[in-house]
Amino acid sequence: MFSSLICTAFGHMVYNIAIKQVGPAESAIFINFNTFFALLGASLFLGESIEWYHLSGLVLIVFGVLIGTGAVEYMIQRRRRSGSVEY
Repeated sequence: MFSSLICTAFGHMVYNIAIKQVGPAESAIFINFNTFFALLGASLFLGESIEWYHLSGLVLIVFGVLIGTGAVEYMIQRRRRSGSVEY
């Protein structure tokens, strides 16, 4: 009962504060790290083995979030601007 009411409510409140402070796009990147921590926790605490398809799924999720939020486009534009600067 404590876990379902207090801890979940606290987690959602912290997440909503994070969205308010850094914006939804940046928050989306970090909320998808739940998959990583679930994988890590299953390996450490439950003795599960991490297979190649777990890691490939994790990479696809993170890459999808980066593309969906525009982070990849931003990094490409920043690299192009820094490469065209003359000294």
